[in-house]
Amino acid sequence: MADKDEYSFVVADPYDSSLGFGDVKVTSTFASDVPERRGVCLLIIHGAEKDAWRAEKPKAKFLLINLPFKSLTVKRLSTKKREMLGIYMEEVGEGEDTSSVVFWDGKKYRYSQLGSTLE
Repeated sequence: MADKDEYSFVVADPYDSSLGFGDVKVTSTFASDVPERRGVCLLIIHGAEKDAWRAEKPKAKFLLINLPFKSLTVKRLSTKKREMLGIYMEEVGEGEDTSSVVFWDGKKYRYSQLGSTLE
């Protein structure tokens, strides 16, 4: 579930949505255990044609909240249906490093865990 804020951003929480918590009005109140992670969001602006995301009126603006990342990388993602850009995340948890990806499925941003390594 996504919600628009006063600046016409669509606020979404793909991580918590993948875990079954779909209401951003609730998940936006979740606090992080890690002090460096509190209040970190990812703004994504969709654009098209010559000006792309720099256009005066972009196609769409998304504010992704509660993403558990240590570092981000944008690169190609291939699914069974098509190829698209994915935002790959390195996550740090208790005793293991995890990698995941967030991608636009044409309707909303989705989170998918890729794998983990035990330390």
